[in-house]
Amino acid sequence: MSSELPSWINTIAWPIIILLLGVIGFFLKQLIREIKEMNISIGKLTTVTKVQEKDFSNLKEGCYQKHIIVDNRLNEHAKRLDDHDRNIAVLKSKSNEK
Repeated sequence: MSSELPSWINTIAWPIIILLLGVIGFFLKQLIREIKEMNISIGKLTTVTKVQEKDFSNLKEGCYQKHIIVDNRLNEHAKRLDDHDRNIAVLKSKSNEK
């Protein structure tokens, strides 16, 4: 009986081991393919992110320049309004004197 036990183990164990190695190999092959696809996707995402960062930087700079223009215009308008207020005050004081 002791000589039959190793034969029985060899008859069942080796096909199971080969089957398991085949399954493991199949899943490893799929895993490697998925990792390659993910690396390609990550590369594309990195490129898109860099382009969007550049676009955002350009947009931010453009907004900053327009902000300066709007601030200058508002300051000029504020000065004109102050001048108008002074002129109105002078005219009111002249009309009150008459």
